[in-house]
Amino acid sequence: MTSEQTAQSGAVSRGRPRDPAVESAILRATLERLAADGYARTSLGDIAKAAGVTRPTIYLRWANLHELVVDALGLIAPGAAGAEVDGLDPQDALKAAMRAVMPEEVRERGLGLMGHILADAGRHPDLLEIFRERTIAPQLNILIDTMRQLQDHGSVKADVDVEVLADLCLGSYLATFLRTGELDPAEADRVIDTLWPLISTDG
Repeated sequence: MTSEQTAQSGAVSRGRPRDPAVESAILRATLERLAADGYARTSLGDIAKAAGVTRPTIYLRWANLHELVVDALGLIAPGAAGAEVDGLDPQDALKAAMRAVMPEEVRERGLGLMGHILADAGRHPDLLEIFRERTIAPQLNILIDTMRQLQDHGSVKADVDVEVLADLCLGSYLATFLRTGELDPAEADRVIDTLWPLISTDG
């Protein structure tokens, strides 16, 4: 078989696993290993072992570690746009948006992953860019969209820079963890309760 035929055969054989649970296990194992060891020290062998599959099973869907990581990062990205604010207390709507960007079930893994990606940014700047695009941008967009809705409703001051405010809200998760060494389950309440008097039209 020629090298071209081999490449074509590999391209044809790589398809999604028949069992979606297998793909989910591989993606989740990838995030766990990245959060624990970082990109540079993570191997497909480690991921296969953590997921309870073989390396060939991974290669059926992903050509290499980079492609697998790109897909795995989508697991910790929020899937919705801004929170719907109609009928909600404005302050509660903003708290809900902040919780949505970093759900409790992914918070520790997400922060650990963020730390490793920042540490590896010099050696793997492309990974940082993917993380920005696949994870950070969707998180910020939820906050920004919600804040703009609240501005349209007249609940948040029109001159508030919603992008800066979104940075503060998302960044507080990491800052609090670095300061205390713990995850605060009441982070959204604490941050929004502090910011609200400064941004609210009732303030």
